[in-house]
Amino acid sequence: MSKKYPRFDSIFKTYKKVHPNGTPPCELCDKPAIVRIFMEVNYMNGDDEDFRVCDEHLKLAKSDGEGFYKAYFAAQENDNGKESSQLEEPVAQREGDHAK
Repeated sequence: MSKKYPRFDSIFKTYKKVHPNGTPPCELCDKPAIVRIFMEVNYMNGDDEDFRVCDEHLKLAKSDGEGFYKAYFAAQENDNGKESSQLEEPVAQREGDHAK
């Protein structure tokens, strides 16, 4: 029987002790991460990827690896859109300042 990739591999680290600044955020949402997981992307050793995830996304990773990656890439696109719009605003403000 062949394995389907990507698939959940293991839990690497559990965030038990709370850091003074709080736990790190989930990489897919803004909730606090509870664990760091490994996802196997193919049969080769060393190609595994690790993610900080909250309880909701841990369940998704364990049940549906492909769905987890779709959610991850959607979250990355949303983050990139926010960053580019934040960068464009100061440039527009500076151009408006020179016109006065």
